[in-house]
Amino acid sequence: MADQERARTYHRQQLWLAGAGLVLTTAYLLALIWTGGAVALRDWISTLTTPWWVVLPLMLVVLGAGHWLLTLPLRWAAGYVLPRRVGLLHQPFLGWLRDGLKAAMVGGALVVLGAEVVYGLMRSSVWWWLWSALAFFAGYALLAWVAPVWLVPLFYRLVPLEDAVLRERLLGVARRAGVPVLGVWVADQSRKSRAANAAVVGLGDTRRIILFDTLLREFPPDEI
Repeated sequence: MADQERARTYHRQQLWLAGAGLVLTTAYLLALIWTGGAVALRDWISTLTTPWWVVLPLMLVVLGAGHWLLTLPLRWAAGYVLPRRVGLLHQPFLGWLRDGLKAAMVGGALVVLGAEVVYGLMRSSVWWWLWSALAFFAGYALLAWVAPVWLVPLFYRLVPLEDAVLRERLLGVARRAGVPVLGVWVADQSRKSRAANAAVVGLGDTRRIILFDTLLREFPPDEI
């Protein structure tokens, strides 16, 4: 019962921090609108360069960096302080911060690319919403295809699962579910935390099952 109460308290605190993040983000965006800060930033950047496709990413980088710094204390509390307090996380602070920066850079690059596509189509076609939807559909498919090859290795070292019996059982589950996979890999989550998880990632010939090594250590094969 004590563990259940700790879990409830932990998730309650995470929910409060997520709500605070939403409020802070909303206040940040409203402040940019009401104070004219966004327009002033656009006008200032426009004095440095004129092509819209350069002004747009520069604005997004500045605004995104401001938001990242503004909400960093909340992410630090939710992603570092609380997990360490309950014994889930043992990753050093610099390692945690490095992972956060890598995630922000990858996410920021995708946001900038998506915004460039949408704004470019808005300037060239009244059907921009349809072409944007098709472009995003193709982009999501491409992202899903490259994720296990390029993105996941940015955060984890992946090795094939050595347990042949467990591997075949997992592949059998995938076949019965109609989701054929390339194989089963293990991610070194234990370098960072005790959290146990698993996922199916990839698309087509890159789709695979990924298990956290913590899952293999803490749970029997039937539960995995």
